[in-house]
Amino acid sequence: QYIYTNSCVQINFESLQQQTQQVPIECQNIVDYSVFVPTNITIEQISKQVFEQIFKTRILPTSCRVALGRFICASGFQKCEFFTLSNQLPNFIVFPLPRQPCKQLCLDILFNCKNLIDELPNCDTFDNQLGQPSYPQKISTFTIESQNF
Repeated sequence: QYIYTNSCVQINFESLQQQTQQVPIECQNIVDYSVFVPTNITIEQISKQVFEQIFKTRILPTSCRVALGRFICASGFQKCEFFTLSNQLPNFIVFPLPRQPCKQLCLDILFNCKNLIDELPNCDTFDNQLGQPSYPQKISTFTIESQNF
């Protein structure tokens, strides 16, 4: 039997802040969508990781810090895309997949953080595991291998 346990959640930052002190408030106005949560990971763990990454940017100039913050929020709190495996009722499966941050967020880092951080992202890389650009122009696409369900 096939079990897919990844999920999507709508984040309530106020409620999350009551559960953990490490909440990236910089993401509150950016993350207005359902967030992809992989199996065996909690939203609290994601929040802590994003918080720690954003905290490291605090010494940078505002324009770079804001660009990095938007990118970190979109990378950590990945938007959920729903994929339907088959559209033949009643045997169809809908499951969530993560949407990669868009290319413009990556380009904003190059523009605002040039000469300020050591490792700038390569906005034109291709993710072989996902079978798509690492930072797509508009939408994420997925190649699903044939499986017996």
